[in-house]
Amino acid sequence: MQLQRGEKRSLSDLGVGSNCEVKVEFGLDGIDIAAFGLEPGQKIGDDRYVVLFSNPATPGGEVRMASAGNTATFTLELDRLPANIDRIVFTATHDSRSVGESRPLMVTIDGGKASFDAAAALTNEKAVMLAEIYRHSSGWKIGTIAAGFAGGLAALIGHFGGEVADAPAPPPPPSRSPPR
Repeated sequence: MQLQRGEKRSLSDLGVGSNCEVKVEFGLDGIDIAAFGLEPGQKIGDDRYVVLFSNPATPGGEVRMASAGNTATFTLELDRLPANIDRIVFTATHDSRSVGESRPLMVTIDGGKASFDAAAALTNEKAVMLAEIYRHSSGWKIGTIAAGFAGGLAALIGHFGGEVADAPAPPPPPSRSPPR
C-alpha cells in the first residue's frame, strides 16, 4: 500500500504487528537517518532513545538500527518500549543540502506492507520528520509526515525539546608577559 503525506493508519490494518521493521532508503550521500523515541508532548526525555549511527540501539534493544549503503533499517519491538516512550519519529538530516534532493527517500514498513515516498513533499528542509509510529488507544499507528526545518538538525532537536551543545569555544590566546 502506498501511503500519502499526512495519512494515519493502524499498524494492524496494514497487517503489521508490534514486532516490525522500518526501512529508509535514500539517494543522497551525507544523509543521516535517525529514530527519536519521544515522550508525551513529543519531547525527548532520554537521549538513549534517540537511535542513530552513534547510538544504534535503545537501552533494552527495543529499537535497533542497521545501516548498509544508502539504507537504514530499524527493527522495532514496540510492546517492549517503556510506557513513557509513546512515539518513534523517523528523521533524515543533511549538514549542507536539502533532504528533498534525495531520490529515493522512501520509508517502507515490514518488507513492503506499506511505503511512503517522502521526497515528493519536500523543498529546502535540511532536517525532516519522515514518518512516525505512535501509541493510540486502539493500538500502534503509523503517520506520514514529510515536513521539517531549513535550519537543520539543531531546529529539529529544538522542536523535540532538546538542545544542541554549542561547539566549545576556542581557548584564549596565551597571555604575553613583558620580557624580563
